[in-house]
Amino acid sequence: MQSKSSFVLTLVLASLAALAPFAIDTYLPAFHTLQSEFGTSDIAIQQSLTFYLVPYTLMTLWHGAISDSIGRLAAIRWGLTVFVLASIGCAM
Repeated sequence: MQSKSSFVLTLVLASLAALAPFAIDTYLPAFHTLQSEFGTSDIAIQQSLTFYLVPYTLMTLWHGAISDSIGRLAAIRWGLTVFVLASIGCAM
């Protein structure tokens, strides 16, 4: 039974680790479409990627402390909830 739970944990962690790069990889090809849709410059569209990456990188400083204080599972659930809600908000 230990090996099955270990496999599931590995699968979940690998999926979570691939989520942010997948979000970026699906966003980058749409730069030209976003630029024409919003009528903005290349720099403004590139800055939108920066505004995504800055909080992503800064939160690595606090993820450990947050997960220690509220629990790792709760931190993952809250993080995924915020990510999904923000993605839905951006899609609307």
